[in-house]
Amino acid sequence: MELNSKNYVNLELAIKLKEIGYNIPCNSYYRKDYPETSELYEDYNNSETFKGYYSCPLLYDIQLWFREVHNIHVYPVICDSIKCYSIDENGVKSSSSPIPISGLYKCSIYWNGNNKTNDSIGTYERSLLDGLLMATDILNKQIKKTKYEKSR
Repeated sequence: MELNSKNYVNLELAIKLKEIGYNIPCNSYYRKDYPETSELYEDYNNSETFKGYYSCPLLYDIQLWFREVHNIHVYPVICDSIKCYSIDENGVKSSSSPIPISGLYKCSIYWNGNNKTNDSIGTYERSLLDGLLMATDILNKQIKKTKYEKSR
């Protein structure tokens, strides 16, 4: 079955999710040796036999998992304008008036009283994917910190 890739995690995110412990069964997977392959099969996250297989859930499912399990809120925010900069011949950067745009998004992440907005601008789905990649890095740092503190 061919998947609508804009609704599903990409291989990069699938690998990162497996590394941080995402193991909720889903119907789709990636094979690391064939990244373009996505088929409907049982979940392979916890199987020793299928080490090169990675679950391929919907972006929404991962957004929900971060929010409900880890209290990390990831959501796209519409951009109403972007600031443009010009650099003169001396290398001095100056900003111009914001340029209005529509239909493009950035992604914001909130966790433990912190917040971060990514710099990339794109479609809703691309922005959500970028935000989820940032959230995996945040969670990975939290996991490493907790392991370090327990080892002391």
